[in-house]
Amino acid sequence: MTDATPPLLRATAFAVALSLAHLLGDVWAPSLVGSISTTLHEHANLAMLIVGLPCLAVACVAAYFGARLYSRDVAKQTRQQV
Repeated sequence: MTDATPPLLRATAFAVALSLAHLLGDVWAPSLVGSISTTLHEHANLAMLIVGLPCLAVACVAAYFGARLYSRDVAKQTRQQV
């Protein structure tokens, strides 16, 4: 992320990314895993699989498409610095 961000915006980009990561994961995940675990009679491992595997699949799709954007942005940033 810091490679593809202009130098004056790197701290802001990092702060926004970190905030989004916490909002999208830390806010809802513990209560969802807990409620599924309670429904499954305290099988926390299974509850974590039910929540974690779809999240992992979404992350893989985002990484696949994001890798193209990242390489293009880094190349553009490198050309601007030269």
